[in-house]
Amino acid sequence: MAGIYIHIPFCRQACHYCNFHFSTSLSRMSTLIDAICIEINNRDTSAIGKELSSIYFGGGTPSLLSKIQLEKIVNTLSKKYTWTKSIEITLEANPEDITSSYLQDLKDIGINRLSIGVQSFDESDLKYMNRAHDVEQSHNALKLINNADFNSYTLDLMFGLINRSSKDWETNIKTALTYNPPHISCYNLTIEEQTAFGKWKTNGKLTESKDTLQQEQYDIAESILTGQGYEHYEISNYAQEGHHAIHNSNYWNKVAYLGYGPGAHSYIDGVRSWNISNNNLYISSIKNNTPFQESEQLSHADKFNELIMLGLRTKKGIAKKEIQSQEVEIKAHWKTASSQLLQDGVLKDAGDTITLDPSWWYLSDDIASRLFIEN
Repeated sequence: MAGIYIHIPFCRQACHYCNFHFSTSLSRMSTLIDAICIEINNRDTSAIGKELSSIYFGGGTPSLLSKIQLEKIVNTLSKKYTWTKSIEITLEANPEDITSSYLQDLKDIGINRLSIGVQSFDESDLKYMNRAHDVEQSHNALKLINNADFNSYTLDLMFGLINRSSKDWETNIKTALTYNPPHISCYNLTIEEQTAFGKWKTNGKLTESKDTLQQEQYDIAESILTGQGYEHYEISNYAQEGHHAIHNSNYWNKVAYLGYGPGAHSYIDGVRSWNISNNNLYISSIKNNTPFQESEQLSHADKFNELIMLGLRTKKGIAKKEIQSQEVEIKAHWKTASSQLLQDGVLKDAGDTITLDPSWWYLSDDIASRLFIEN
């Protein structure tokens, strides 16, 4: 079964750290939704089949959409695909958009999981990041979600924030835990060049938190959350029993997925494709039936590197049979590149899988790069 990603590229304002494709002009939102529905109807789905395991509304800020707008997309998908009651349908939502009536609307549509962008329970952090919500709205949203008995949700928090101590971060986590969220995602602040933070860094107006402090905060999250019974099943993700994110797990397990909307990515049978990241060009291309997508066929080396990168991010690790299925040259490379890491205990031989020792998870990208094949 495959997953579907729907990109909703609209936000009320630009967060200072965000490098995703979005627009703060909402004037063409209805027109773009119509274009997404046309894309859903016209895209060839023969390579992934008709049955879905997950649908994910990402952005941007999908919670800007009304019940009617969301329903239009879901209804269009339902005519193209099939799914059972067990499907995970996730909507990314900002706290300021959550009301009791909106939650009921989402449940009526069939959305059964939320991803709430809290980021921090500190007012000064939210203002510095240029978030559209305040702390009171976060608390109100989480109370409403719990009272609405929503099937599942995840709460996003960000560490490594500018000028914030590990004690501040610990307070953030403990505040989140008062709501007993089924899932928590903890992301390290990454400063991208094209963002406001990136420009401030270039101009000397911003200094990133030190790597040692970031790792300390990562370790604090690990200690507190696992101590409260959450399973640390992927570098940034912690779940109570039965609440692993199905859609994101599909990415890590290289399950096929299709992305609809401007800037959305797809992955099918070793081919990665992406839609144009421009709302107006996307709309006109859909309307005029002209190309709006680029793609690349991954090489054997690309696929191996992706296997390593994704596998080392998860508790599950890399299946040995996937390594053994590689070409002779790639298997020889793996044997040489992994030997010292296995000997040092950085990598663990767990029988059918190779895993990264949890104490090294924070540095997984660096470890993976030592195992990559250069193209």
